Amino acid sequence: FQLYGILPAGSEALPSPYEFMSAGVAHLGAFYLIAILAGRLATMLEAESALASSAQYDLQRVMELHATVLEALPLGVLTVDSAGKISTANQAAAWILDIPIEELIGHALPGFLIQFLEGEENYSSLTTTLGEKERQLSLSRAHVKWSGGGEIVPPRIDLTLLVLEDRTDLYGLERRLREQERLASIGELAAAIAHEIRNPLASMSGSLELLQSPESTTDEQRYKLRSIVSREVEQLNRLVDNFLVYARPSQPNYLTVDVVHLAREVADAIRHDPGWRERELSMLGESQLLASVDPEQVRQLLWNILRNAVEASPEGKPVSLNVEFETVESAGWFVMEVIDCGTGIDPMIRDTLFEPFKTTKQGGTGLGLSIVHRIVEGHGGYIDLGSPEGGGTEVRVVLPVGNI
Repeated sequence: FQLYGILPAGSEALPSPYEFMSAGVAHLGAFYLIAILAGRLATMLEAESALASSAQYDLQRVMELHATVLEALPLGVLTVDSAGKISTANQAAAWILDIPIEELIGHALPGFLIQFLEGEENYSSLTTTLGEKERQLSLSRAHVKWSGGGEIVPPRIDLTLLVLEDRTDLYGLERRLREQERLASIGELAAAIAHEIRNPLASMSGSLELLQSPESTTDEQRYKLRSIVSREVEQLNRLVDNFLVYARPSQPNYLTVDVVHLAREVADAIRHDPGWRERELSMLGESQLLASVDPEQVRQLLWNILRNAVEASPEGKPVSLNVEFETVESAGWFVMEVIDCGTGIDPMIRDTLFEPFKTTKQGGTGLGLSIVHRIVEGHGGYIDLGSPEGGGTEVRVVLPVGNI
């Protein structure tokens, strides 16, 4: 309007038509660019708003899923702040602690949980009374670290996650299973004893019936029948004695003894037994080895192992006994090793070798190795079975030297 004189011009000189048109075109271009940019920003803002709404919806779903899973857990889950107050709790925690959930959140922990949090262990099991009922609880904890994201605010422990599991029913089930296993083992043991006793009794009964009819037997036959009765009585006595040793093992009477000397005594006794003179028994190892053991139990242990080894070896084949420290560097353990030249251990009975009344020997009671196993366990040691090169069986009994 000023250019064409419709409005009065100002004090400044009017631009030329060329300058005016240039300025007009530049301003119009700028307006269009601003409009395009504003439209683009509006589109981006709308997309970001939709994305934020979707993220908020997903977050809400995740929070609902988290809450559902937390409530469905059979474990009690608590979060505890630095002041020792409960921040969150699920329904299982309220049920285990027998406290309404509204009385948990915002309140202090029960005393036994405070003691657990103040301790150094992250896992624990305890028995406590909750709601007039004794419960066995398994506890675990984890610290949730919160970082401020910079050097000004250092990392700090903000919450403690506490998980409770009520194992009362599980412990009760374990006790019942152990009781059933014990009763089952007693039944098996009773059946095995009855089976072992039946055969000697049958032999004795038949022999006594024949002895009651002296007119139908000769003097030689009566002598054999009395020998049978005497032999079976001895077998029953040995069975009862071994069973009593197995069923009621005594606590070791620890004495400081020379185990090598003790083993040599047992080896000499076996060498002079009339039934084993045709077999060779050699002894290797240390010249002296002091240990704190029960000498009578170790003597019985060696006797059973050596007797099995000698009986398993053919005549003329050697049986070796080696007594030495378990390692050169440490004198905390010693080993008694017996190696025979027999046929080895049948793989079918290897897993049940130390069970009572498990034997493949004619006339054996099946309690020898069971007693050996009991003695080794009573001394805090262990026993290994192996097969050396060339056949046979290797029995390694490893026992602690003890306080000497």
